[in-house]
Amino acid sequence: MKRARVYLFFVMILGSLLVFNTGCARKSGCAAVEKTVRPALKKNGQPRKSASSGLFDKKTRRRMGGKRK
Repeated sequence: MKRARVYLFFVMILGSLLVFNTGCARKSGCAAVEKTVRPALKKNGQPRKSASSGLFDKKTRRRMGGKRK
């Protein structure tokens, strides 16, 4: 009976490792997540949100951003 408990314990540990291990490498991103999360795009294919680095205030960004073609 004690052997069965030991085997059950190891099976539970192995099962939890299989369930909780994601398979994504550290610091490199996960291909499965990157494929499912897509940025919202405008009709011309550019992203809706602009990059926000916080270097310039809103007024300066507006002046620099003008219409470009």
